[in-house]
Amino acid sequence: MNHVLKPLSRQDYFSGLLDQTNREGLRATPEQQVLVGILQHIIQGLFRGFLREMDRRYKRQPLDLSTIETEIKSLETRATIALKQIRQHVPHEDEELYVDLQHAFFEFKELTERAQRKIKEVEEDSRQMTQMAGVGLMVEVVAHELARSSESALKTLEALRGQELPDSARAHFETLRAEMKSVSKRLRVLDPLSVSGRQRSETFDLEHLIDELEEGHRAQFERHGVDFKFVPTEKPLRIRAVKGMIVQVLENLISNSIYWMDIKSKRESSFTPQIKIELETDPISFTYQDNGSGIALENAEKVFRPFWSLKEKTKRRGLGLFIARECIEYHNGTLKLDTSNIGDAKRLNKFIVELPESARA
Repeated sequence: MNHVLKPLSRQDYFSGLLDQTNREGLRATPEQQVLVGILQHIIQGLFRGFLREMDRRYKRQPLDLSTIETEIKSLETRATIALKQIRQHVPHEDEELYVDLQHAFFEFKELTERAQRKIKEVEEDSRQMTQMAGVGLMVEVVAHELARSSESALKTLEALRGQELPDSARAHFETLRAEMKSVSKRLRVLDPLSVSGRQRSETFDLEHLIDELEEGHRAQFERHGVDFKFVPTEKPLRIRAVKGMIVQVLENLISNSIYWMDIKSKRESSFTPQIKIELETDPISFTYQDNGSGIALENAEKVFRPFWSLKEKTKRRGLGLFIARECIEYHNGTLKLDTSNIGDAKRLNKFIVELPESARA
């Protein structure tokens, strides 16, 4: 007896796909399992090969954003056409299934757009990093030349101290000598910040390092009317670390303080700028605080992001605190703002730097 196969209608194809009671999915039926299998096959077939091709094409190669944008647009066009074709074959009673698929496509499209924006931001940040690295290398070369010139000038001024000079000239020479001595100390700070110096761990006295920094900044503190206070430990605190990185942390903190306290001084005539550094031995740490306007609580983590800054545009870099935290984390330590004692204004003025026990010399 011959059997004639009757063609299946669209309704027959979807008859076994039944909604769950809460309409949040399909019931577990043989037809539902077949549908899931088909979708898995399609998705894996479409995207696995694409991902492998992207990995092969772009692995260890510079990112070409223009090519990726073109391919994404091509995929979007193909997906739009596919959606229209699917729409033609979906029965009216299964409209909701098509709508869900359409929503999924729009969400994926939005995700790719966000990814493209993020890639552009990363590229821009990378360009800024490269430019600033070039400027940094130039500054290093110029700083070494200035250091040699300032030391030579100091020797000449020292040689004049024993000679007979008019009192008026002697006073000017003493002022010039003090200024040159300050400049020389500030320039010598750049030695451990150089490329070669930054890569070398050494044992040093943290108290002595801060004393040297204070001496180098003394003339600057006097110009800005800063009351500087340093509270050392009872015993010398010797650590083993990359000296240049610790110097950079303190230099960046001081630079920020001077900037924001100057702004506050212009607004409040009775304001006296203050900076305080206090060492601790257990754990190995130091606190740095000033009495400036402080940082808003909601920005406690934002200030450590690269290129994030609230300074005026011409003086904005947004890398100081980011680099400072990177330097401390290089030593497996932490740099954070103290949020334990927040006043009514909810402003933060104290940084806490903590190093691991392994840094103790």
